Amino acid sequence: MQKTLGAAVLAAAAIVIAAGPASAETRSFTATAQGTSQTSAVNSAVYHAYSKAEWAGFLRSQCYVTYSSARAGDIPGSWFGTATVNCQR
Repeated sequence: MQKTLGAAVLAAAAIVIAAGPASAETRSFTATAQGTSQTSAVNSAVYHAYSKAEWAGFLRSQCYVTYSSARAGDIPGSWFGTATVNCQR
């Protein structure tokens, strides 16, 4: 019984060693939004990018903003914001 248990433990250890460390999942989420100022447009885009990440199962703490920009819309006083959030788990 002792030999069988020892062999089972060694076999399990060999499987764990062979598998190696799990690779991390990394994804990017991009969103756009409209606002009445550059700041509000970008803030809304960031919010929506984080929301997409959360819908995909990421925690907000696993993500960070990697890109954001704003451009003037066709209608005076309107702005379009874009933001990208990268996440890793």
